[in-house]
Amino acid sequence: MALSQLEIDKTGRINQDSLVHQGNYFDFEIHDIQPFGKSAYIVFPLAQAIAEHAVYRKYTHTSGWNDFKEDSKNTIATSETINGVCPAPHNEMYQAGLNVGHLCLRLFIEDGGVNDNDGIANGVIVDPGGIAIVANSTIAKETTPEKSSSGSFAWWLMLLIIANSTLRNKRTC
Repeated sequence: MALSQLEIDKTGRINQDSLVHQGNYFDFEIHDIQPFGKSAYIVFPLAQAIAEHAVYRKYTHTSGWNDFKEDSKNTIATSETINGVCPAPHNEMYQAGLNVGHLCLRLFIEDGGVNDNDGIANGVIVDPGGIAIVANSTIAKETTPEKSSSGSFAWWLMLLIIANSTLRNKRTC
């Protein structure tokens, strides 16, 4: 089920995220997972293409909004549509992560794992969440500037010229 920000706010049950969400929120349950503890796929067609610096956020009543945690049993992938339809969950078109411009979101979530909101391996996955965008100001704070190496190149070039000049002077003497 997809919910808008207005619908989320009206419930009064979910706190506002510190990030701006893109499009709708998802609130779903997957039942009858066998055996308990197994991971399951779910695919969502998106109303808006994935934007740059997107993250999938999950909501829990105990810790609020947090990024989806990825490991071998919990993954995120996206894909382009095929004639306006999202590919099947096991299709090779899906690429790891949230890829700019894609319109299909595939989640792989472990029953009872870190991304299952009920936290119990019971054959049911519960996941309220949505796609949010990390602000440019946050990215700028987290990005380490690249160091320039051009100054050290000039120093080595100068040393080579001096050494070459010294060798020529010794040969002419």
